[in-house]
Amino acid sequence: MFRRADNSSNLSARTRFPSSSRKFKEKNILSAVLGTATIVVLCSSLVEPVWFTLSGGKCCHQYIGVNSFFGKMSMDELGLDGFEDENCQNLNEGNTSYSYCINATALTLIQVIILFCFLAIISSLFSFILDIIAPRKKALWKIMKRYSFGYIFTVLLAATVIGFCYWTSQEIYYIQNEEKLYRGSAVKVSFGMGVYLVAAAGGIAVLATASNLMRQYPTEEEEQAERLIAEESADESDTAWTSTAHSGSEPPPYVP
Repeated sequence: MFRRADNSSNLSARTRFPSSSRKFKEKNILSAVLGTATIVVLCSSLVEPVWFTLSGGKCCHQYIGVNSFFGKMSMDELGLDGFEDENCQNLNEGNTSYSYCINATALTLIQVIILFCFLAIISSLFSFILDIIAPRKKALWKIMKRYSFGYIFTVLLAATVIGFCYWTSQEIYYIQNEEKLYRGSAVKVSFGMGVYLVAAAGGIAVLATASNLMRQYPTEEEEQAERLIAEESADESDTAWTSTAHSGSEPPPYVP
């Protein structure tokens, strides 16, 4: 009697195991790790102080980062209307002035860059969550996970940010060229580490996309067959448990 109960419990354990195994196969740990790396690199780019390096103009900054413009939506909020001393200190605000560094167009472009970076972080986080929870019942979430819609959107956003960075550098170069430090100064505006971090995040997102697209998933027919097998195994285990319970209610007669 006890041996039958052990067999039925083992059958029940084997029935539960395939379900968890299929659930684990649906997860993509490699893609989740790459998604985490994408989010970390994007966050690092936002706090990176060097996005554009400047030389040859009257700008008091040797480099400009987007973190200096969080929440500053207009030129007035930068305190550009004050007078600067010989050390480029704004007399009204007490900090280093951004006069001769950016204009209204460049400020708008920087705000767009910040917005797109946050959208890329949210998109990567969305795909990371799908990689971890591995949805199987909802067809929409399953398709978005398997075809990496979030990571693809992150790649497009990263490419767009690079384009806006080039546009911003051209605006900064125009300002520096109009306000040269000396008449014969050579004006130069180049990308800094922040731009390269965004490009690296886009490359990592491409790898995360490839890890999902190149993975072989079961077809719809195979998934239906797996569900039917699991249901039949569950019915068989219930039947075995019921028969064991009935057989245990009537002990065999005693034989001396």
